[in-house]
Amino acid sequence: MKPCPFCAEEIQDAAIKCRHCGSMLGETAAAAVASRPLASGTEAPAVVAIFKGAPSWKAQFWSEVAAIALGVGGLCGAPILHLSFGVVWNWALIAGSVALGLGGCWLLYLWAARATLKFLITTRTIDVESGLLSKNIETLQLWRVRDIEFHQTMTDRLLGVSRVRVFAHDVTTPQLLLWGLPGSRTIFEQLQDALEIARRSRNVLGLVE
Repeated sequence: MKPCPFCAEEIQDAAIKCRHCGSMLGETAAAAVASRPLASGTEAPAVVAIFKGAPSWKAQFWSEVAAIALGVGGLCGAPILHLSFGVVWNWALIAGSVALGLGGCWLLYLWAARATLKFLITTRTIDVESGLLSKNIETLQLWRVRDIEFHQTMTDRLLGVSRVRVFAHDVTTPQLLLWGLPGSRTIFEQLQDALEIARRSRNVLGLVE
């Protein structure tokens, strides 16, 4: 005899379907066990990582293009203003320097927004780590998630990135945007499967809208 990974009732070792809750058993059963609290002295199964890393620069493609264009415009703008429009060289140089500085600061901001943000999606939780000098980690338990949404713009599809918006029954994090993820649906589908297992393990299916 063994416990069902979904309802914890005793079932036969060779069972492929629980006679108590009707859940199908198989590869998903092992993942479900990882979401359940274990008895004292029992070794917990390893949590499987679905995605780990920072957002891709491709998710900010148009912002980066605009920042580079602003900087290049600043480099080329000063002589154009002076030679073509008769603007005093000193004023033209100041205007070009300001545009170049703004473009550089914009690029630095975009880089910092990616470099200081890391996502860790596992079969149990979603961790969001942020901060440059200091560090802050927010953890969302998957069983609290109400729904998830996969989104790609046309540019995202061309560049191979995607966004996943998470809606949760959580006071501090009712919505969470995971951006700059790989463009395939693999992560999204794996997260869907992990959500289903986490909900069953906590018996919170009735809370999902």
